[in-house]
Amino acid sequence: MSRLLAFVKRATSVLLLSAIAACCLARAADIPASTPGLSEVPELSEGFRLLYTQHFPEARSSFHSWADAHPGEPFPQAAIAASYLFEELYRQGVLTSDFFLNEKRFLHGIEGKPNAERMKDFRGALTKLRMRIQAGADRRAADCEIIKARQGCVHPTNIAFQ
Repeated sequence: MSRLLAFVKRATSVLLLSAIAACCLARAADIPASTPGLSEVPELSEGFRLLYTQHFPEARSSFHSWADAHPGEPFPQAAIAASYLFEELYRQGVLTSDFFLNEKRFLHGIEGKPNAERMKDFRGALTKLRMRIQAGADRRAADCEIIKARQGCVHPTNIAFQ
């Protein structure tokens, strides 16, 4: 009985997360496209098409070429990391209905260990992603400081008298 209860809880969680994701995707359609992740970029679209058809190295190549052309953008690094993750999930059989229909595998997870080289590349892509996000945050902070400095020069009310 406890196995059945655990299965029902997991299935409910998956359905709930799916419903939340569907709501988020519906809401994302209303958001203006300001990043490559929310706009139509042919190279990225092709990369995702290759990813979904399980041509992982080709997808990564597409993502890498776009990342090289746009070094300040963090999004391609997220796509590259996703390609490694999905490739490993595919290798482990997690992307098949058999995984979810096999109660033992579904409740206890994958068997064996992940491919070490692939996981190393996955972590490397995540590191590059974090670095690009931090660089963008640093640039935005520096821009804010420049704006504040300019406002101090322009507006006499911001000048401190001693």
